[in-house]
Amino acid sequence: MEETFQHILNKGLENKLLKLDGNGEILGTEKLLYRDGDMRNLRKKNEFLYHANQLTYHKPELDKIFLSLT
Repeated sequence: MEETFQHILNKGLENKLLKLDGNGEILGTEKLLYRDGDMRNLRKKNEFLYHANQLTYHKPELDKIFLSLT
C-alpha cells in the first residue's frame, strides 16, 4: 500500500500535479470537481489527485483486508 502512495506522490510531483506544503502535507495543484447534484461522480481534472483521494478514502478498509490475508 505504501508503495502505491509513494508512486502516486512521485508521479504527481514530477508532473506538477501535486505539491508539498512546508508541513509535509500533500496538496493538489487543481481541485476535484463534483457535478451539480451528484456527489458520487467526480470529474477527473487531475488524475493523480483523484486516485490519491480514492486511495486515501479507502486506505483504512484496504489495510484491514490486507492484514486479514497475512
